[in-house]
Amino acid sequence: PIRLRGPHRLFAFILLSTSSRCWALTLRSWDLCCTGPPVSTLPLTSAVHSGGFRATMSSTPTGEAKETDSLLQSRGYINGDKVVLFDGVCNLCNGWVDFVLSSKHGKNFKFAALQSEAGGALMLKFGRDPADLSSLVFIEADRLHIKSTAALKVMQQAGGVLVSSFASLALCIPTVVRDYVYSEVVAPNRYLLFGRKEVCRRPTTAEKSHFL
Repeated sequence: PIRLRGPHRLFAFILLSTSSRCWALTLRSWDLCCTGPPVSTLPLTSAVHSGGFRATMSSTPTGEAKETDSLLQSRGYINGDKVVLFDGVCNLCNGWVDFVLSSKHGKNFKFAALQSEAGGALMLKFGRDPADLSSLVFIEADRLHIKSTAALKVMQQAGGVLVSSFASLALCIPTVVRDYVYSEVVAPNRYLLFGRKEVCRRPTTAEKSHFL
């Protein structure tokens, strides 16, 4: 597998995300962007709105909801935190975490592997399947974003002027087009192109305060 370091991983992700395949979508893609996805495709346990998924435990018994909140509090999660949930064995995803941590705004973010107890609890809190490792997840202001929107919002808030500007422009592209590239190009090929670790990432002593 190709090994890329530092910012090169970010630019590789950008290159993949802007693949020309996205422009091959038909006008139906633009139509979907305006009307939204079919109701049947929306998670039944999530309160959905244009800004992402709101936290909801409505489908979870009260005792389990309290247990989930208690676990998250014990791991350092506070409602309103900016949290990046990532595939802990994916080299591309770990490079993404390195990018955010090394940015001047890195101190504003917290992280958790999707495979971790805290990661699974957050997914459950927002009505998502804890076993779903197919997408980077970004939580902010009690909202959860997935796929291309999650990646671009992190870039927008963690990157420098150039990266942030690029992300802001990319967010203007219809979500259905961006997510097509994310789901069909980036996600299914991330292990093939960038490799994977045998075990989930373990934060260093310096990083521990940023991980749940």
